[in-house]
Amino acid sequence: MMDTSTTDHLSGMTMSFINRRIFAALVIAMSISPMLLAEVQTRIVGGVESVPSARPYFAALMTQSHQFRVGEESFAGNFFVGSKKPLFSGVLVDCASGFSECPGATGKVCLIERGTTFFWEKAISCQNGGGVAAIIYNNISSEPDLRGNIVNADIEVTIPVVGVSQQVGFELLSKIDSVAGNFRSNIIPTSSFCGGVYIGNGWVITAGHCVVDDLAENISVNIGGHDLRVDHDNVIGVEEIRLHPDYRVIQGTSVPVNDFALLKLLKEPDNIQPVAIVTAELLAQAESGGELGTAIGRGIQSIVEDGEEPPFGPPVNTIFEVDMPFVSRDVCSIAYRNILDDSMVCAGTGARGTGTCQGDSGGPIIINREAIDYVAGLTSFGSGCALEGFYDVYSRVPAFLVQINEALELPPPAEPKEDNKPTNPPVTENGDENNGGGAFSLSFFWLLISLRFLRPFLRRQAG
Repeated sequence: MMDTSTTDHLSGMTMSFINRRIFAALVIAMSISPMLLAEVQTRIVGGVESVPSARPYFAALMTQSHQFRVGEESFAGNFFVGSKKPLFSGVLVDCASGFSECPGATGKVCLIERGTTFFWEKAISCQNGGGVAAIIYNNISSEPDLRGNIVNADIEVTIPVVGVSQQVGFELLSKIDSVAGNFRSNIIPTSSFCGGVYIGNGWVITAGHCVVDDLAENISVNIGGHDLRVDHDNVIGVEEIRLHPDYRVIQGTSVPVNDFALLKLLKEPDNIQPVAIVTAELLAQAESGGELGTAIGRGIQSIVEDGEEPPFGPPVNTIFEVDMPFVSRDVCSIAYRNILDDSMVCAGTGARGTGTCQGDSGGPIIINREAIDYVAGLTSFGSGCALEGFYDVYSRVPAFLVQINEALELPPPAEPKEDNKPTNPPVTENGDENNGGGAFSLSFFWLLISLRFLRPFLRRQAG
C-alpha cells in the first residue's frame, strides 16, 4: 500500500467541514434602534390546499438525480469536494496513476489510480491531456469509497472529478474503451426545493437565489402537477439558467437584490396555459389599495420564531395557498430598516399566523382580476415565518420585463413615464446614506437573515 498520509488522505479531511448550502443564514448589522430583528425565511403558513388543476402554471423546481454509468451498467461514485458536477460522458481511458499528462485522453474520461500525488494533480494530468472528466479509484481495498477534495488546487481544476472504490475501479479497468459518464437518471423527483411560474414558450421564472449555484442539468421542473408523487405529465429538464445580470446580495447580508431568474426548459409542456404577467400600473394599484394577493407554494407550514431553525419533516408534495394584502414599501421598509429597493414588493397582514416560508421561494403571489391570474411577485425572503410585525418580500415581476420580453421574443417594454420612475436614493458600497442598505455600520444591531428555499435536506429526499 502506498503512503498517502500527506497527500490523498489530507485531501479528504476537510470534506465534513464544507457545506455551503445547509442554510442561507447570515448576520447583518441593522438600525440603531434597540430592536433585535428577526430571521428572514419563506413558506406557506395559515393557508389551504389549492384545488387540483386550479394553478396549472405553477412550477416545482426539483433536484434531478443522476447516475454514473459505464455502458449500460451503473456504478457507485462521489464527486470530490470542489468539483463541478455536470453531466459528462466519454470513452474510458486508462491513465495509470496520473503522474504526468495522460496520453490519448482528448475528449475521453480518465481512469486514474489513487497514489502518492495530490488528487488535484491527478485531475490536472487528465485535464492537460484534453480529458473531459477524471475518475479516481482507491488503492486501498479496506476503504469502501474514495472521497476527497480539490479545493486547494494550485491550478484550477475545470473538469469534474469522481472518486470510486478499488472494486469499482477494477471493474472499470475491465471496461476500458466503453462509454462512461454521469447521466440523468429515469427516476422522477417527488419533492421540490423551490417554486416557479410558467410564462410560455418553454420558459419558467423563479427567484434567483433558488438557482444561483446550480447547473441546468441538475434541475427538473414539474409544471401543472398538483401532487408531485403522482402528477408527472409535465416533468421536464432545464436547458438553460438565465440569472438576472444584476443579481447580487447586499454587502454584509444575505438579502438578494434583483432576485430573479429564467429557466429555459428542454421542451414546452403539454396543454399548459401560461400565467398572465401583471403590469406595473396594476401592481401599483394593488399596493396602494391593500388588495389581496394569493401566495402559492409547497413550503413548510408552521410558524418559525426569530433565530429558530425550520422544522425537519417530510416534504409538502401538494400545492397550498394563502391570501394576503399587498403592503406599501413605506410600511414594509419600517419592518426591514429600509433595505428594500425597486426590485421588491411586500405582502402580509403583519399579524402572526399567515405567510410564506422555506420551500416557497420562487413561487408566485397572484393578483386575480376578472377570473384571470396575474403573477405579481416571486417569493424571495422574510423575517421568521408568519411572525407579527413583519411582511413577506417578493421579487417585483414588472421590474424584470426586459428579461421576460427578451426570453419570450417580445418587443422591449416601454420606458416608464418620468413621474412614474423609481425615486429610491442610489445605493452605494456604504448603502443608502439616508436609509441604510449596503454595508451596515458595525454599531448597528444584528439581524439574522435566511432565504426561503429548502436545502439541503429536502433535496436529498428528491426521487
